[in-house]
Amino acid sequence: MNRLGLKNPVFFICLLLTALTAIVYWQVHEHDFVFADDPAYITNNPNVQNGITVKSIIWAFTTGHTGYSHPLTWLSHMLDYQLFGVNAGGHHLVSLFFHIANTLLLFILLRKMTDRVWPSFFVAAAFALHPAHIESVAWIAERKDVLSTLFFLLTLLTYTAYVQRQTKLRYISVLLLYALGLLSKPMLVTLPFVLLLLDYWPLGRFGTAKRKKTNVSRKSFGYLVWEKLPLFGLAAGLSALTFYLQKITGTVVRPDVLPLQVRFFNAMISYGRYIAKFFWPAKLSFLYPYPPLPLPVWQIVVSVAILAGVSVFVLKFHRQKYLFVGWFWFLGILVPVIGFIQVGVQAMADRYTYVSYIGLSIMVAWGMSDLLANRKHGKAVLTSAMFIAITAMSASAYLQIGYWKNSITLSSHAAEVTQNKLIAHLARNNMAWTLATCPDPNMRNPSEAIRIAEELGRETNYNNPAVLDTLGAAYASAGRFAEAIEITQKALNLVDKNDEYTLGQFQRHLDFYKVSKPYIEPAQTPR
Repeated sequence: MNRLGLKNPVFFICLLLTALTAIVYWQVHEHDFVFADDPAYITNNPNVQNGITVKSIIWAFTTGHTGYSHPLTWLSHMLDYQLFGVNAGGHHLVSLFFHIANTLLLFILLRKMTDRVWPSFFVAAAFALHPAHIESVAWIAERKDVLSTLFFLLTLLTYTAYVQRQTKLRYISVLLLYALGLLSKPMLVTLPFVLLLLDYWPLGRFGTAKRKKTNVSRKSFGYLVWEKLPLFGLAAGLSALTFYLQKITGTVVRPDVLPLQVRFFNAMISYGRYIAKFFWPAKLSFLYPYPPLPLPVWQIVVSVAILAGVSVFVLKFHRQKYLFVGWFWFLGILVPVIGFIQVGVQAMADRYTYVSYIGLSIMVAWGMSDLLANRKHGKAVLTSAMFIAITAMSASAYLQIGYWKNSITLSSHAAEVTQNKLIAHLARNNMAWTLATCPDPNMRNPSEAIRIAEELGRETNYNNPAVLDTLGAAYASAGRFAEAIEITQKALNLVDKNDEYTLGQFQRHLDFYKVSKPYIEPAQTPR
């Protein structure tokens, strides 16, 4: 499987990966911003809309807005807004550019470390085209995923160079790139553990001798950990800052609301569901709400059995080191977001698989290659299987990307696949909001917006601030400003006082109604 008759396949593979990814994702240039987080990050964020200025740079490095510290991501959004304004297509294409760059970097990294071309190609193709990764690319607010992964992979590449020739400059470069990654998204705190896994395989640094035919010297485990202490220090510092920001913004769920035992069992179930969606990525949703309690015992038992069984399997076949590395890459990278510290209402999220699924892909690519390569017709079988898998992922991803076209298609699809009441409310609330505030007057329908919003208000006992805000916008769209003011003020009273962003947005809407003006969303610039 290492040679398919191509004299120099690396350049060809890079072109192929670029073309496949661009074809599948190109439709995003026609997509809009969506209701989920895009307003907080771009469309209703004056700090981002001011572009890159001294004041906005200071804000980016000091704010805890959205509960995270990721100043480079903020700067990325600011630059995009300067270039594209509210033309969502431009923002989407920048994210696509980063995704393609990440795909090529992953292929180059694996090829450099292992000298195996076609398994490296399959892992990169799965990274580029797996439907679960769409959320990280097609959701503008998730720019932090593609940007942080760029620095993640650059750090791994630089570390590989450092292992070959250990100079201070290369080590400092590793530290700098890692710091840039952490400033893009805190989830990269697990990177030092990934480096230890790569030390084991494929870099082969564990031991006391020097590897034959390479310049890599083997080291003790203690030395390898000590070598990475500055990286662990950066990770610990940002972990503490992130926890503090999430705590003061009220996004961390208290243990008395969600007991630690429940979180542990849900984490086990989530691991099992992530594995299932890797092999069969069906019913993908931008939100998987926390399931009703008590959690199904059978799901806990099955998930724990799968995790234990695979762990025993990779330890038994210890000579196939890629199994160990791939498995613990997958498990370890998910630890910060698996739910032990619960943030928000989601039980799991597809965006968390953007880097973690690389581990499972490594297990499949190298495992199948070693299993079949030396068998009769093995190369033909592997080639056919790879072609079928990539074709299936491409087709599924193309369809899934279409659901991200706008807020209504996104929330409606999520409501359909999850059959969840919360998401169904979101879908209808989005419909009412669009009918009340759409910049295109031909799309606005105040009476229908009022009907939907009032119906949702009754179903939620008029205690959901988002629904009340929509109802206020619908009243204002119909010229019923006194009712709009009353209901929006009630929405304001229900918002958590630590949620400065939502308070600011609701107050902004209220200010419009007080001067007898409806709130209308800003129109996008022509593409």
